[in-house]
Amino acid sequence: MSDRLAEATNVLKGFVDANNRQDGEAMKTYLCRSSLEEDGFSGPMPPELKLEIGEAEDHGDKVIIPLNISAPGDDGQMMQLDELRCIMIQEDGEWKFDLATSVAPQMEAVEAAMGQMMEQLGTAMGEAFGAIGDAISNAFGGSSSEPSDWSEASTELEDAECGMLEGLEELPDLSDAISEVMGDRTPVLVASRGMVDQVGDCDTDMLLERLRNEFFPGLSNLLSDAANQYPVRGRLRAIRVEPVLEWMDRTVVLDGPDLVIRIDLREPEGTYTHHELSEIVPGVLAGLEEQDVFWPANLTTLPTHTFNLDPDVYRQHTAPRLMRRIVQRTGQPVALDIDWDELSYYRDLGQFAIWGLNRIIGAINCAMPELSGEPVPDGLIKTVRMRIAPSESSKRAELQDGVLNVEVAPRYGEKGCFFEHQLAQVLMGSPIRPDDDY
Repeated sequence: MSDRLAEATNVLKGFVDANNRQDGEAMKTYLCRSSLEEDGFSGPMPPELKLEIGEAEDHGDKVIIPLNISAPGDDGQMMQLDELRCIMIQEDGEWKFDLATSVAPQMEAVEAAMGQMMEQLGTAMGEAFGAIGDAISNAFGGSSSEPSDWSEASTELEDAECGMLEGLEELPDLSDAISEVMGDRTPVLVASRGMVDQVGDCDTDMLLERLRNEFFPGLSNLLSDAANQYPVRGRLRAIRVEPVLEWMDRTVVLDGPDLVIRIDLREPEGTYTHHELSEIVPGVLAGLEEQDVFWPANLTTLPTHTFNLDPDVYRQHTAPRLMRRIVQRTGQPVALDIDWDELSYYRDLGQFAIWGLNRIIGAINCAMPELSGEPVPDGLIKTVRMRIAPSESSKRAELQDGVLNVEVAPRYGEKGCFFEHQLAQVLMGSPIRPDDDY
């Protein structure tokens, strides 16, 4: 390959690599002025599409490079959707991608291909590929998903979203105290067997006595305060205290209608102080369902030693259900922008069930308690964008032009992620940037 062809190919490769990162600003640096001026570009292609660069062809004043575009079919295999002949031109002595000119002659072929697919694959598959064709016709425009009301998302759990809960023991005295405060039967359940196995050198009676003395005092008052801030009564079903899965990986999170507190009794900082819980718990409880939804008492959606999150299940069922709740709260369509490929390869994927979209629901209710359930201000959240941060120091969250951008590092637990009350501050205009002291 000549230097001329290699240089043009490298520019297109940079454009494709930036698309794979969903980095729209970087993609613009590879485009010619006319493509930018004519609004020939407005964002990355959907991450589901696979882009492969072919062999460059020299055409005198320009270089043409085929770009094969494929998409996953129902069987998981990639199906070629189209070949875009990318026109590379020189501008101020540098190779640039003329996207607008490249796309123009492709549209009729794309539309014809969509029609053939609908005939061959049936309406459902044709519509699915048609949506991808729309993305191509927008010349890499739009976000990875359009605003939706998510009305077709089921409110019920799928079997694949759940694992079994085992070894929970009720503490009647604490249950009575909490139930009196909440005005409804609210049992306190402890995974005593798992905690004894984890701590070692103690029996169940010793463990429960330690929890009564060190952890539970003040919990009734704390829940009472939370119930005075948010509509918790009648929504909270139970409180579960469970052992951490990894060393010091403590958390406070909702599992449907249950408040789950995971602690590590092996270390002094593995539990929560009353002050810490008073900051965290109200925001978590603010995310409780606003209506009765069936949630089996013996199942959990949180990761356990025998159950973990499946990326396809999360994408197809969990995320749409959570987005439906976000839309119900905002009162307007909201787009979801997640790099699903990145999430699929993430090594601690189960942690995303603890630190993902679920935290945003409580954050909205924390930020707007004065609205008493009324829709939030129009246009506050138009898109929810979530990404995996490379380290705990890289986490960030900000709201700009209706886009709530949240980057978390779930493998680092609470140190790499955000609780609801922290995201609420972001919604109220206080962004959190890497290494912020908050």
